[in-house]
Amino acid sequence: MNVRLKTKVILGGALMVTLAILAGSWLHIAIMARGVGAPWDFLFTLPLFLLVLLVPLWLALERWIFRPLARLEQSNRQVAQGNLEGALIPDEAIPENELGALIQSRNMMLKSLLMHQEHLEVANVQLREALHRAEAASRAKSEFLANMSHELRTPLNPIIGFSEILQDQTVGPLNEKQARYVANIHKSGQHLLALINDLLDLSKVEAGRLDLRPQSFDLREALTETLIAIRLQADAKGLQLELSVDPALTALTADPVRVKQILDNLLSNAVKFTPDGGRVRVTAKLVARGSWLVERTPNHEPRTTSGDFVEIAVQDTGIGIRAEDLGQLFQPFAQLEEVYSKRYQGTGLGLALTKWLVELHGGTIWAESQGEGQGSTFTVRLPLAPSG
Repeated sequence: MNVRLKTKVILGGALMVTLAILAGSWLHIAIMARGVGAPWDFLFTLPLFLLVLLVPLWLALERWIFRPLARLEQSNRQVAQGNLEGALIPDEAIPENELGALIQSRNMMLKSLLMHQEHLEVANVQLREALHRAEAASRAKSEFLANMSHELRTPLNPIIGFSEILQDQTVGPLNEKQARYVANIHKSGQHLLALINDLLDLSKVEAGRLDLRPQSFDLREALTETLIAIRLQADAKGLQLELSVDPALTALTADPVRVKQILDNLLSNAVKFTPDGGRVRVTAKLVARGSWLVERTPNHEPRTTSGDFVEIAVQDTGIGIRAEDLGQLFQPFAQLEEVYSKRYQGTGLGLALTKWLVELHGGTIWAESQGEGQGSTFTVRLPLAPSG
C-alpha cells in the first residue's frame, strides 16, 4: 500500500471514530434529557456503540480495501520478479468497486503483456533456429570455398609456371603473336590466382581459422616496398605516387604479411580507380592515446581498442564514391555500380577482406569521399602493439 493511500485510510478511520464519538455523545445527551440513565452510563454506552459501528466498518474496509490492496502489493512483487502469470489476481478476489475496476484493467494489461511475451518467445526460438541454420550454411560455404580454392590453385600454379618458361623463351623463340598470347595467359593466370587466394583467405576469416603471426617490423620499409611493387601499374597510367611517413614512426608490431596484404589491396584499388595522369598519396603518422570501437569479426565480439596507434591513409584523385554507397564498400562481393564492374576488373572481395584483416589486428578502417569524380581517402588505424 502506498503512503498516500495509507494516509487516506488513516484519516478516514479517524474521521469515522470522531463521528462515532460525536454520535454516541449526542445519543447519551438525548437519553439524559429524557431522564433515563445516569451520567456515568456514558462510559458503558459509548464503547458499545463504537464496537457496534466500527466492527462492521472494519470488516467492510478489510474486504473492499485492505485485502485487495494486499493482493495488489503481492502482485507487484511478482511483476518485479518477471512472473506475469503469477501476478494475475483471481476474479473472485476482485471487489465490485472503483478499486476492483482498477484491478480488472490491470489484469487485462498483464494478460496482453503475457500474450506478447509468448509471441516474443516464439519469435526468439525461430530467430535462434534461423541463426543456427545461417551459421551452418556459412560454415558449409566457407569449407566449400576453402576446398574449391585449393583444388583450383593446384592446377593453376603449373599454368603460370609454364607460361613464365615460355615468356623467357628458354625452350625456343616466340613470334610477336605467340609472345602476346603467352603474356595474356600469364596475366590472366596471375589475376585468377589472386582471386582464388582472396577467396581462400576470406573463407579462413569467416571460419575463424586465420591466425595472425605478429612481429616487429619497419613500417616505412613495408610502405616503400608496396609502392615499388605497384609502380609499374601506376607508370602505365602516368600516375604520380607520393609517400609521407612520420619520422617518429618506426616499428609496428603486427603480422607483416597481412599488413602488406592490406596495403596492397588499398593501393591496387587506388591505382585501378584513378584516371590517367592522376595522383595517389600515402601518408602514415603516429597518434598517441587514441581509442575506437572494433566491430564484430568471426570469433570476436565488438570491443574497444585504446593506446598508441598508427594511422595510414591512401588518398587518390580517382572516380570517387557517392555518399549513399560508402556503407556498401566493405561488404563481400559488393560492386557499387554495374558500369564500374564492366570497366574495372574485380569481385568486390578485396575491401571486405581488408576490413576483416584490419579488425583482426584490433584496428579499424573507413572511407571518405566528396562524391563522384572527387577522389577518395581510405584510412586504416592499427595499434602499435597488440593488446594483452
